[in-house]
Amino acid sequence: MQRTDASEGLSGRSRAVRTRAGLVWMLVLALVAVVVSGLPLPAFTVVPGDAISLSATMTVDGVLAEDVLSGDFLVTTIALDDADVADLVRSWGDPDTRVVPRTAFMAASVDQDAFVAEQQARFRASLGFAADIAAALTDHGPVVVDVADDRVGGPSGGLTASLAAYDVLDDGDLAAGRSIAATGEVLPDGTVVGVGSVADKVRGAARAGAAVFLVPAAQASDAGTAVPDGSGMQVIGVGSVAEAVQLLSAR
Repeated sequence: MQRTDASEGLSGRSRAVRTRAGLVWMLVLALVAVVVSGLPLPAFTVVPGDAISLSATMTVDGVLAEDVLSGDFLVTTIALDDADVADLVRSWGDPDTRVVPRTAFMAASVDQDAFVAEQQARFRASLGFAADIAAALTDHGPVVVDVADDRVGGPSGGLTASLAAYDVLDDGDLAAGRSIAATGEVLPDGTVVGVGSVADKVRGAARAGAAVFLVPAAQASDAGTAVPDGSGMQVIGVGSVAEAVQLLSAR
């Protein structure tokens, strides 16, 4: 019995030591986390960005879109920011926040300001395609499409711009009072091709209250699964601007 009592006493002391050691390590790890949480990572945080109204910012041959449209067309965006360890930890519990390597968006040798300028130039190029496609679909001569908003970059706004320009030029009413969001790069022949960060853009469009979200056909399934619970937004996959016009006209 004495041996048993002694053994139990040693076990209790051992547990106490281990408990204190565990608490010390927890404190050390917490201190390390606080120290490194502000350190930058070679990564970006990616979150749903603004859904930008083209009705208020687009002109077609100088005509402001909102003076013609009954609804609106939204360019969906993402927001990028430099990530740190705290952002990485936060992203584990926040479905709207992703942390991705910077190289997912730009080469390591590319300056961030140069990247932004390049993306803005690509959007401007997509406006030229949108103007030509909309003019061809409505039997107009050449038109000039412009968007007075420097928050938009990259080619993925091409589909939205094409549809908005079409609705301004056409005698019908494509928007029909709806808020229509879209993402997709358009080629000069009107084909719609895939783009990145579709799930993020879906959530941004739903948050903005869009009734319809158009995406490249190959990405429709993934986009559909990203629609937040409780949102009534409908996702439609399209392969061309002409198909998007046809589908929207029929709804």
